[in-house]
Amino acid sequence: MIIVFLLMLTSKGAGLIMFSSTLLALNIIPTEGLALLIGVDCFMLGAWAIVNLIENGIIAIVMSKSKKEFDQSKYDEVIYGKTNLAS
Repeated sequence: MIIVFLLMLTSKGAGLIMFSSTLLALNIIPTEGLALLIGVDCFMLGAWAIVNLIENGIIAIVMSKSKKEFDQSKYDEVIYGKTNLAS
């Protein structure tokens, strides 16, 4: 449990670099395993970007509804293509 907490703490900010250096320092995985993690991470960046985009959109809708600033008619116009985005 301490290792999981340490990995969560060190992986913030610098991301993969801190995560990998912590794994190597604690001898949790061999160097070859780290190379595999870095290779997979390159492919995962695109997926993380898509997930982040969807998440930000959902959060914007939830926050605007919670503040009673959500315009359902404007949302319907944009989503269902009844108007262009510039208006």
